[in-house]
Amino acid sequence: MSTENSTKLSDTEISYWVAFNRISNVGPARFALLRNHFPDMRSAWNASISELEEAKIPSGIAEKIIFERATINPEEELYKVIANNLKIITLSDDSYPALLREIHNPPPILYCKGTVQDPKDTQGIAIVGTRKNTTYGARVTESITRELTENECTIVSGLALGIDSIAHRACLRAKGRTIAVLACGLETVYPSSHERLAREIIENNGLLCSEFPIGTKSFKSNFPQRNRIISGMTRGTLIVEATKKSGSLITANCALEQNREVFAVPGSVFSSVSQGPNSLISQGATLVTGAKDIMVTFNMERITTDSQISKPEPDNPIHKKIYDLLGNESCHIDDIVVRGELDARNIHSILVTMELNGYLKEDGGGYYTRL
Repeated sequence: MSTENSTKLSDTEISYWVAFNRISNVGPARFALLRNHFPDMRSAWNASISELEEAKIPSGIAEKIIFERATINPEEELYKVIANNLKIITLSDDSYPALLREIHNPPPILYCKGTVQDPKDTQGIAIVGTRKNTTYGARVTESITRELTENECTIVSGLALGIDSIAHRACLRAKGRTIAVLACGLETVYPSSHERLAREIIENNGLLCSEFPIGTKSFKSNFPQRNRIISGMTRGTLIVEATKKSGSLITANCALEQNREVFAVPGSVFSSVSQGPNSLISQGATLVTGAKDIMVTFNMERITTDSQISKPEPDNPIHKKIYDLLGNESCHIDDIVVRGELDARNIHSILVTMELNGYLKEDGGGYYTRL
């Protein structure tokens, strides 16, 4: 089994790490107590109640550990990992994410699919937001993600609907590395509609990871725990769109607690999904209108790429009129006809031609935005 660890933990020892990760009352803090007290996790697994108490495990919790471990077979737990083609990364491994290792109580074990390490990960940026994004949110996410990716940043998110998946896909289109952190066991993908996206991430030098054991469902309580990993693996977290009660704000709070940077994209005061980022900005988060704002914060050297070079405007007078009236907003085809005083009979063919020439794109529902 490939465990991706340079410290050469034996498969037997790793099986006890995996087994302990299934015990409900042993989180990162108690896992650390066990590691600090016992010579290895096998010894901790076989310890008596009194020995566990010597490791500063409360007596009630020690009794629960003894009770639960009687129902868990370490070898079988390791077999489940192997059968699902997962890699195990522990805190003892040099390949454990360096930025994540720095946070308070990092997860002792990560289940992984894909490429575990990449030099770009030291420049990781988290991009998260609402599941019900606007066209504006999608455009901002795509633009910022693309430029960060082209400037050698790893994009980290949660594979959720909306802003998360838009960030993952934009990174893949820019041929970059993206990491998806899940709130369930890695034998499944949540949401299931993103199974193809998950495969594309793995196939393109990306990574899926989770601290949750095989068989863990996507319980609501898992997501705040997952969010601290998203922020912990990165230098900063960008919130694009989020309501006041969005889980994305939990990620932002995790970043603050981890002494990481928080960025937010401003939005309309009339939009509910702008309330979250606008509130963060009022509390001191860095206002972001482009990737340059993030890169300046970290003194990153900005590389100018082809996608950042301004395109020449259309030569055709009608195309130029449509291009100008679109500006930076999405516009419905009916509004384009009215505002541009155009012939409705020809508008579809005109828009198709402009899309083929790379001047605009259709967002669905008859709406178009300028590229």
